[in-house]
Amino acid sequence: MTPFIAIVLALASLSTGSMQGPTKTTKIRDANTFDRYVRRLPEANRIVIRAMGSTKSCFKAEGAATPDEKSCVFVPSTLSSLEVSGKEAKQLWRRWRGLRMGNGAGCFAPGYFLDFFAGEELLLSAHVCFHCCNVEIPNSGIWSICGNKEAFERFQALVSGYLPHPEAEREQ
Repeated sequence: MTPFIAIVLALASLSTGSMQGPTKTTKIRDANTFDRYVRRLPEANRIVIRAMGSTKSCFKAEGAATPDEKSCVFVPSTLSSLEVSGKEAKQLWRRWRGLRMGNGAGCFAPGYFLDFFAGEELLLSAHVCFHCCNVEIPNSGIWSICGNKEAFERFQALVSGYLPHPEAEREQ
């Protein structure tokens, strides 16, 4: 083998590693992120549950008589809220920790915001969409929480039992 061919083969073998998809380390880090914020969240003794809606806000262009629909945004708004503590907080915290990763849908219109506290320390603020079975964890993105259907349904029933969503009540 000539030195030129040996160098080309050595360079080719080095570059194939960078052409591969995500490494196993990336997948483990992602699973650890979910575990840290869901399965291993430290005990919360107080949880604030907020039922969320949105308000449409539109802006008029300078000199325009009416707002342009393209300028409209939907701003989250709290419709109602409830703080649970003691046994209720512990039960909700346990149900939260029982959630497992799975495959959610794609709507992500969170109906609930949950703030988990240990004393005065905010442990986690999560946005939950029960329609698509997803949760948004700050600085971590959106995660599916449907890996265990029974655990998801128990969690959903507890949250909506503590604080029924006002918009869902209107639809009935």
